[in-house]
Amino acid sequence: MIEDSDLSAHARFHSESELKEKFNVSVPTIRMALKELIHEGLIYREHGRGTFVSPPTVKR
Repeated sequence: MIEDSDLSAHARFHSESELKEKFNVSVPTIRMALKELIHEGLIYREHGRGTFVSPPTVKR
């Protein structure tokens, strides 16, 4: 969704509960996937606000 431009930069990303229902997986699996997306720089979290889509980066 992120790479296909379904979500714009700084847009609020789906909550853990929304992702759990959409993909029918456990919360620990969702958390592990979100950590990987953060590590890859595709999303970021702001304490007390939520998870958001990172702006695109330039690759060399």
